[in-house]
Amino acid sequence: MKLIDIITIGVFVVAALIGFIGGFGKGLKLFTKGVFGIIISVFVTATFAGMFLKIEQVSIWIADLTTLASQKWAFFATINIGLIAYYVVFFLIVQLLRILVVKVICGIFEADNKVMKAVNRILGLIFVPAVLMALVLLVFAVFKIIDETQFVQDLLAKIDGSFLGVLYANNPIKLYA
Repeated sequence: MKLIDIITIGVFVVAALIGFIGGFGKGLKLFTKGVFGIIISVFVTATFAGMFLKIEQVSIWIADLTTLASQKWAFFATINIGLIAYYVVFFLIVQLLRILVVKVICGIFEADNKVMKAVNRILGLIFVPAVLMALVLLVFAVFKIIDETQFVQDLLAKIDGSFLGVLYANNPIKLYA
């Protein structure tokens, strides 16, 4: 076992302890606030907004908005202001839903009774290392795009033969540049 493997295990054990102490509710709040929350909302918007565009009434609404705005200023027709407004509104709705869902879930898991406290801690023990693993996989997916750079080449040489090296080689997250 390499030193990097021991460090990796140590980091995940510390993450599990932090998750156990803080609980699922606090871990969920931590990973869905601020920049992470915005990134989650952007991802959800990019993933699902296109699906709702296929609804006929939504397409009509966007076309009508673009037409109406372009009558006021022709530039709005060239940038398809209706589509821009649709994505902005969709993003704002996703932001509000994310905040609401997190508050409800945290309220449930942070209830003041023994059963929920135990469940909260056990789920925190699982959740925080799982999120850490997802972040590692995401970083590795980005590194896969820029794997010809000297930085990534040096990193790959250092993690070769370790758990992280195997994880990098078999990363299920695929990003395309």
